[in-house]
Amino acid sequence: MKKLVFIVLVLIMFFFKNFASANYNKVFYDLQINSISGELIDFKEYKGKAILLVNTASYCGFTKQYEGLQKLWEKYKSKGLIVLGIPSDSFNQEKKSNKDVKEFCEVNFDISFPLTTITDVKGENAHEIFKWAKENHGISAIPKWNFYKLLIDKDGKVVETYSSMTSPTDNKLISKIPILVISNGQTEAGKIIQKNKRICVEGRDIASTILKKNPRYDLAFYFTCNLNLASIRRWKDLKKKVPLKEVK
Repeated sequence: MKKLVFIVLVLIMFFFKNFASANYNKVFYDLQINSISGELIDFKEYKGKAILLVNTASYCGFTKQYEGLQKLWEKYKSKGLIVLGIPSDSFNQEKKSNKDVKEFCEVNFDISFPLTTITDVKGENAHEIFKWAKENHGISAIPKWNFYKLLIDKDGKVVETYSSMTSPTDNKLISKIPILVISNGQTEAGKIIQKNKRICVEGRDIASTILKKNPRYDLAFYFTCNLNLASIRRWKDLKKKVPLKEVK
């Protein structure tokens, strides 16, 4: 019993200290790519902003998501979010020239957010952006289909990935944006809110696993849940200080 509780303690301490901490040699702002018009986009220009990176295509069942991406861009561009579309033929559903893609996006969706040149997003020929994302965030950063989404924070690190099924207006995605584009003076509070929410989930999962295998281990459950409650209280206190609906 004592040994089990010790293991739980070690696991939870590990999550507090190291959860989701990739060892980045480069961050997003160290990279660059050509725009759809041929100019170089140096991501250093986006430093200090959050990025929603989406691989797009003109002949896909998800192509209508362009509308939601444009709405996100219009709502959050002045608050610190860059929506970046990366047209790709990696799934054989894109037009053959940058000119055609640009015209398609402007005529059909009135797109004004940045678009890149047509780019490979998977495999050996994938652009450096996607190799970087895979190396630092894992295989979940590899696009599985068109309109796969990577959310990158102000530190230039991938924080979330979303499947093509997650629309740009899905609450699962847009609920993260106010925290990421929070003003500089409140950035640390935003990070703590995110960290504690994730720790709470991990603590709950640890307790659940132990109880399924050993229902009598009430002490482990009690300890984990109390730590969980402390984290939740801390998160709630911070949320009161930084109300997400008031972030501008």
